Amino acid sequence: MTARAPRPRRLVAVLVLLAAALAAAGCGSGGIGREQQAQQDALQYEQQIGQINTAAAVPAVSAQDTRDRLAATVKRYAALHPPTFLRTLHRRILRALRDELRSVKGGLRATAAGDGAGIGRAQVANARSRAGVTRLLGQIAARIGRCRTSLPACVPASPSTGSG
Repeated sequence: MTARAPRPRRLVAVLVLLAAALAAAGCGSGGIGREQQAQQDALQYEQQIGQINTAAAVPAVSAQDTRDRLAATVKRYAALHPPTFLRTLHRRILRALRDELRSVKGGLRATAAGDGAGIGRAQVANARSRAGVTRLLGQIAARIGRCRTSLPACVPASPSTGSG
């Protein structure tokens, strides 16, 4: 007796079930947990801001170059999508960077107008903004460091669970 070839319908059904099983294994509850995903997102965000900050650290050749580099940095930060537990700090650093850019532009205007007092105000505002950016980067680094060593630190506590 010869073996019969599998019927096309049965073969198609088996292939569909196999594809569904493979798809389920690759996503949803079969994938990585929420904390692990948040940790991966945090490490990716850390890498992205590191790249932005490295590019921004190249010394400027003029005040206009400083303005242009800072504007590019603001644009790159604005394009990022931080993990949930870093969103507030991200918004704050973006605000501080925009303040710094405003102070650089104000300094350029004051310089062009020969306004010594305006230059002084712009320098003070710039120093304040720069200090804020540095402080916020430190806070982001600390939060990511905690996330790196403790997965629960990667996920904000849910208000509905009563933990806080």
